[in-house]
Amino acid sequence: MLATLATAAALALAPSGAKAPSMRPTAASAVDGSMAADGAWDRDALMRGYSNPAELEAHEVRCSALPSDLVGTYYRNGHARFVGRDGKKVRHPFDADGMVCGVSLDGRSGTAVVRQRYVATAGAVAERAAGKTIHPGQFGNPLPFWEGGADFKNLANTNVLAHGGKLLALWEGSRPTTLDPLSLATVGEWDIDGLLGSDGLLGSGPTDSFSAHPRDTPGGGFVNFAYFGNPAAGTTKIRFWDFAADSFALRSPAQEHEVPGFGLYHDFMVTESWCIVTAAPATWGPGGTI
Repeated sequence: MLATLATAAALALAPSGAKAPSMRPTAASAVDGSMAADGAWDRDALMRGYSNPAELEAHEVRCSALPSDLVGTYYRNGHARFVGRDGKKVRHPFDADGMVCGVSLDGRSGTAVVRQRYVATAGAVAERAAGKTIHPGQFGNPLPFWEGGADFKNLANTNVLAHGGKLLALWEGSRPTTLDPLSLATVGEWDIDGLLGSDGLLGSGPTDSFSAHPRDTPGGGFVNFAYFGNPAAGTTKIRFWDFAADSFALRSPAQEHEVPGFGLYHDFMVTESWCIVTAAPATWGPGGTI
């Protein structure tokens, strides 16, 4: 069943029980700006946000004011490597490699342990070995086709998901990257036990993706989606997965929908009965994107 609400496409999702309270990590921007006393922007402070932060091994901080029952770890992900190993600057922050920060809070002892590491995706490791930028950006820093201009890397820089005993760094254009929850060391890309690219709907490689904006569902699970636009056919296929609480097992079979137009779908909402996906107001053609 497909319903259209203005520029939004609402896709049916089987309802389940009452929503359980949960805390899910959120994405972060590495850009830091501040306002001067006269209300003007402090440009130097803004530009400092575009320098590469250093990795941080486990560092304990005394936090005596923590509530005694606050125990757990907060994870945060964001764009971080703004300058390549050859000094080449990223021209758009969305193209910077991701860095995950973890803060483990223990109100019983009044301590917090902080650590942060870059996500060592295959592309980032290859650039470290080469000592230079070898992949193009999605929003800037293009490369000629013969120099790998279509070889985009998994940036793993948009969100981080803790679920079912796994910690995943997420990016819109590729598979999730698994991390060790304690050390934040990168384990590698994960196809979610064959769910991604398993039947050819989304293919493999650049279109074998998993959205960076999962949404909690009633009962403690979550929903996520992937999409593949076909400009020749003028349609876009969208697939939804409804995951169980505390695991990556599906509560119901994956749902597939084909919607008109070559769409760009970034974020979405989930109710007890619907997934609501917003279609970006963009057109594709000889004149470019509007």
